Amino acid sequence: MFEKNPKVAQVLKKNYATLNLTPNLKIGDSLKLLEKLERKFDVIYVDPPYYSGVYNEVFSRLSKADLQGTIIITEHSEPLSIEGFTLIKEKSYGGKLVSFYTFQ
Repeated sequence: MFEKNPKVAQVLKKNYATLNLTPNLKIGDSLKLLEKLERKFDVIYVDPPYYSGVYNEVFSRLSKADLQGTIIITEHSEPLSIEGFTLIKEKSYGGKLVSFYTFQ
């Protein structure tokens, strides 16, 4: 899990501790941390601030990783057009979209 804001990261750690879980939490800019991933994931959840314009950059960096079999879930406010990924499902929830992609 990546979180840029240290205060939010502390809240996340506290919430996990309440559940007796220890998160694998990295504090910092996710775009920089993405390049340092050294393991494979089944699911990647992408939820940057709306209107931040980073979706294409995130997917561009993800396309360089080994994503065979990985599901990428995004939460966003406007439809996305992501090259190199296949949209497998999209749901609308009160002004938000949740999309599920797989790597082609």
